[in-house]
Amino acid sequence: FGSAGINTSSWYEVVNQNSNSCADDTNSSTANGTAVQQWSCGGAQNQQWQFVSVGGGYFQVLNRNAAAQNESWDVTGGPSATASGTPVQTWSYGGGTNQQWQAVAGSNGYYTFVARNSGLCLDTPNSSTANGVQLQVYTCNGTPAQSFKLVQMS
Repeated sequence: FGSAGINTSSWYEVVNQNSNSCADDTNSSTANGTAVQQWSCGGAQNQQWQFVSVGGGYFQVLNRNAAAQNESWDVTGGPSATASGTPVQTWSYGGGTNQQWQAVAGSNGYYTFVARNSGLCLDTPNSSTANGVQLQVYTCNGTPAQSFKLVQMS
């Protein structure tokens, strides 16, 4: 088990508290630069993520559908991309701080995911509940748009 009680050998749906939608690898793509969007949860492999410990309390967040390509959550623009509002995509994991995430457990069973390069939180823009909205990093504010529960799939 990793920090925050996450089983690092399991796959999880990452479900937003505000929208009740899942973090989703758009169109089940295995290519670099694929948007990480929210979409109605359906249990498909493109909505399953594994939290691989990279040390220091941080994780690589690997997509199950694109695991062979090592596609993981990535703040677009590389380690120097630290602006609030920067979109999140998948990219082959290379160890950059823009690909490392800290899972901060909340008191309600939800987590906030903080990008190592910026200290910004994974966020659903404008608290949207629509399918197809690309997730971003944004100044941490404690809202349900930045709060996610992990639903273990296997």
